[in-house]
Amino acid sequence: MLIGETRMSERDRQIAINSVRNAEAIVDVLVWVKNKVVALGDFLLKPSLKH
Repeated sequence: MLIGETRMSERDRQIAINSVRNAEAIVDVLVWVKNKVVALGDFLLKPSLKH
């Protein structure tokens, strides 16, 4: 069910929309961090040119 189609007050609708936006922002940050950790792991696990 979409937030816009649900019967609720305008205040509750804005709270719900803001909650979804906050959740999306948190997920975006977690995905970014995961990708950076993977990239760093790939960098650290590459064979060294010294060996």
